[in-house]
This record gives sequence, C-alpha cells and structure tokens, in this order.
Amino acid sequence: VEDDPLDNTAEDRTQIIIETDVTVTKSGPAEIIAGEMIQYEIVPSNTGPSDALGVQVIDDLDNHLLQASWTCSASGRSLCDNANGSGDLAETVNVTIDGNVTFTVTAQVDPYFTGQIDNMVEAVVFEEGFNTDTDLSNNTDSVSTQVTQELDLSIHKSMLTNPIVAGETV
Repeated sequence: VEDDPLDNTAEDRTQIIIETDVTVTKSGPAEIIAGEMIQYEIVPSNTGPSDALGVQVIDDLDNHLLQASWTCSASGRSLCDNANGSGDLAETVNVTIDGNVTFTVTAQVDPYFTGQIDNMVEAVVFEEGFNTDTDLSNNTDSVSTQVTQELDLSIHKSMLTNPIVAGETV
C-alpha cells in the first residue's frame, strides 16, 4: 500500500546535442564551347551522427551562365523543399544520414564569352539557432571551366555573270 502518492515522480533533464558533418561536392566539365549547355551536379551529404535539417545550398551562378534551371532529388528521409527552379540556387534541404540530395543545374554558356568560369557552391548548416556542423572545412566546392569559341564557317561563291567574257570585269 502506497503511503504518499505525491512522491512518485522523478525528473531527468538530458541535453540533446545535434551534431552534423555536412559536406558538399560539385562536378562539371573542365572545358566547354561557348553557346553550349553546361551541367553541374551538386551533392550535399551528411555523415552525422545527427540528421542535418534546414541546410541552405547556395550557388550564385556566373553572369556568363544564361537561362539557368535546376532540379532537386532526394532519397531516404532526405528532403528537397522544391523539386525544381530557375536562376541562382538558394534552396533549403534536409540531409539525413540515411539519404542523399542531388541538384542538377543546367545553363547555356554565353555564346560571346571566352575565358574561365569559376563556379562555387556552399552548404550552410544552421539549426535551432546555431551551427551544428562539426567540420566547416568541407562546406564549399567549386568547378573551373575553360570556355572557348568554335567557329563553323563556310563560304559559297557563285558567278552572276554568264557567260564570262575574257578581259571584262566580273
């Protein structure tokens, strides 16, 4: 028989710490011809031990990349806020330890540009008001692409004077 039912409670306060290790990789071509379509693949990943929620993936595209569009796909419990968009990439995703997120960015290289395009992506982890990423050294990646011009020119010449008379101007 219980003498005092008011003393049957207990409290345990445990602080739960969120720790993530988000990395981002970006791949794309080393060379391209001006006017062609270029494609980049961006993959934020997380080795945990906690899931990374609200990861901001930011890719300010070079001004010589025109008509840019992107798609986002996720697997496992990872999540894309938006499946597609256009222009610069500034999206929030959840990157879980059991899933993947992949962005594919497609744009036209300015047909009048020659030179190098340096394009960088960044993954920013900011959960519950503070940074949960234990290693910030792997949160950016970049691709350098050399852009060249290629000309496919053909000239066809025909005579409008028929017949041609020797000594006269053609």
